[in-house]
Parts: sequence; C-alpha cells; structure tokens
Amino acid sequence: MLQAPPSGRLRGFVQSARASLIAGRFLRLLGWSSAATLFDRASLLLAVFVSARLIDGESFGRWGVAQSTVGAVQIFVLLGSAILLTRFVPDDIKRAPERAAGTIRTTLAIAAVALGVAMVGLVIFGDEIARTLFKEAPSVELIALLTVWLGLSAFWVLLQAALMALEDGQSIAISSGATGILCLALIPLGASTIGYRGMMAGVIAAEAVRVLILTVQLDKRLEKFDLNVLGPISKRDFQRLVTFGLPVFLQSLLSAPVMWLAQMIILQRTPNGLEQVGLFNYALLFFSVVLLVSTKVNQAAMPIMSSLAGEGRIAALARTAAVIAAAQLVAALVIAMPVFLMADWVLPPDYAGEALTIKLIALAGIVVAIQTMAANTLLVLDRQMTVLFSIVPWSVIMIGISWYFPEFGAVSLTAGLLIGGGVRTMVLITACAVTLAGAWRDLGERA
Repeated sequence: MLQAPPSGRLRGFVQSARASLIAGRFLRLLGWSSAATLFDRASLLLAVFVSARLIDGESFGRWGVAQSTVGAVQIFVLLGSAILLTRFVPDDIKRAPERAAGTIRTTLAIAAVALGVAMVGLVIFGDEIARTLFKEAPSVELIALLTVWLGLSAFWVLLQAALMALEDGQSIAISSGATGILCLALIPLGASTIGYRGMMAGVIAAEAVRVLILTVQLDKRLEKFDLNVLGPISKRDFQRLVTFGLPVFLQSLLSAPVMWLAQMIILQRTPNGLEQVGLFNYALLFFSVVLLVSTKVNQAAMPIMSSLAGEGRIAALARTAAVIAAAQLVAALVIAMPVFLMADWVLPPDYAGEALTIKLIALAGIVVAIQTMAANTLLVLDRQMTVLFSIVPWSVIMIGISWYFPEFGAVSLTAGLLIGGGVRTMVLITACAVTLAGAWRDLGERA
C-alpha cells in the first residue's frame, strides 16, 4: 500500500529538524575550535609583536623568510591530504567505515614519505638556502631548525584535519590553547636570547606539544569509531588521493610557493629586501587574524557540507554556503576595521611609516573572506579542477606586481594579494553559483 505524502506542516517540521541537526553539528565543531584558535592566533601575534621589538630589522626579516619557506615546502609534504580527509571521511564514517580508515591511513603514510624526501632536500641544499635566502653563512643549526619545524608543522595540520573530519573540535581546542600559551612565553624569550633562531626554537617547542596532544586525541577518536589505520595502503585509497588530492595539491602548489616566490623577488631586487620580507610576514599575521573566523568556519563546515553533498541535499548545501559566506564577510569587516585604523600603532619601530602595508592587508582579508567557502562548495561537488584553475590569475597578478614594482617592497606584495585575491574571489563565486544551479537542475531531472 502506498503511503500518502507528508502534509505541509509535517514537511516543515522535518526540514526544521534537519536544519537544527546541521546547525548543531556545525556550531559544536565551530564553538570548540574557534575560541581556542582565537587565543592561539592572538598569542602568536602578541609574541611576534613583542619579538619584533627585541631584534633588528634584518633578523626579523630572516624570521619571515624561515616562516614562508616552511609554509611553501609544507605544501609538497601534505600533497592535498588535509582537504582529502575533511572531504571524504565524514561521509565514509556513515557508509563505509573501512574506507574512512583507509583514507586516514593513506594520507598519513604518503605525508610521512613526502616529509622524508623534503627533509633530505633541505639537508642537501642547506648551504645554498642559507647563503641565498637568509643572507648568512651556512649553518647546521639553521637547517636543523627548518627541518624539525617543517615536520611538526606538516603533521599537526594533518592530525587536525583528521580530528575535524571526525568532528572532534574539543581536542583541537585543547591543543590550540596549549600552543598559544607556549608561543606567548617561548617566542619572545628566544628572540631576547639568540635572535630569530630563538623564535624558531620557541615555535618548534610549542608545535611539538601540539602534535603530541593531537596524536593522543586522534588515537582515542579512532578507537571510539573502531577504525584501524594500521596496515597496507589499498589501491582504491591511493587512487582517491590521486584523483581528488592531486588537483588540490596543484592548487596549493601554485598558492604558497607563488607567495614565497614573490617574496624572493622582493628579497633579491630590493636593497632592503630582508626588512621588506619581514614586514610582509608581519602583516600576514594580521591577515590571518582578519580571516580567523572565516578559516575556522570553513574547517568546521567542510565535514557538514561533505555530508550534505553525499546525501544529494543540494538546496541545503546552497543555503548553508550562502549563510556562512555572509557571516564570514561580516566577521572579516568587524575585525579588519580596527586593524586598518590602528595600522600606525601596530608597526614595530624599525618599520615606522609603513602603515600602508597593514592597511592593504586588512582590505585583502575582507576580499578573501568568502573565497574558501566558495572553493569548499565546489570541492564537495567534485569540481576540484575549477578550484585549481582559479588560482592561475591570482598567481599571475601576485608575481607580476612583485616583478614590475619591486621598489615598493612589502606594499607590492600586499597589493598583489589584494588585487589577485579579489579576482579569484569573483571567479570562485561565479563558478560556485553556476555549479550549484546545474547540480539542482540535474537532481530535478533525475527525480
């Protein structure tokens, strides 16, 4: 006997219940991770703010070079693995838990191999890195610090992505809080004793604690879901990494390394290149603060959006993306305005008169705020190549402005970030709208 369709009131009740469940999962993830990450970021910003007043401009520039180098090489270690976890694990947990375990196993194994290769590369080219990038004599200590920092940084990103995919925001909050406290204490202490290398040592100590906490918590979470991540990598899981992770990796390959290359152009073609690179990396701290809410919202939303896409709930996916994007834009505006107005005050003494760099980075944060939400929506709809190609105009603009206007130093870099970010945001929003409309139309035709 056929069952009559539910009444309008019942349909409304079901839709409200589903919306409440989505909101509850999202807010639970967001609430835990955001508060601690806010403290984490604020602590790092304050620690670097203090440290910049304890060392000279060249030493601070070397700190910026170290930070950007680790970020660029880290892309080759992760190979798109972090986004792979948050894209597939939430849906696999419900449908095929063994595939979720296989995805986690594959990403950890591939990252370990890639990290080994990257570490060997740093050791082999260490002397050239010291002379060309850091403008100082080769040093075993410097390469050792870079190598350890790279390893810890790559693995905490991967561990955090795995916990986010398993919807464990509380563990991320605990690790972020502990790391923030340690950064606040150790980075200025290191700067006051042995300069920029002391700052690196402080970050390494804090990241080691973060990795330890995340590893213990991930082990508990895996046990709860009865997931076994030990064992050989299956062909099916490796194929998933290649088909989905490779385009994401290529996007990242054009992102962080392009940012790094733009800084190297300024470093080599500007008389005070080290100081200007240091100023840009200092400005990037404020960029990350402006994007703090946007970043955490994206991390919390990705598992939810992946589930919605897997269930074919395109309308709910579109509503979720639109509401979150609007909230991200408002949050970025609220945070960016004080940064813009206080640009002169937040600069270290060695950078007096460079307030334009801070103002441009604040504006760039507003422009980029909703970019990742559009990209994530495309990713859960398996449009990773669209996301990949959107990075091309940004890369051309970033490198082009740095190359043709190196005399403006950090201002050229931030202007490239602002203009290129604006172009990429428009491309992604347009592509997202077209893809959602097409997915909704296809769903209607199948129905």
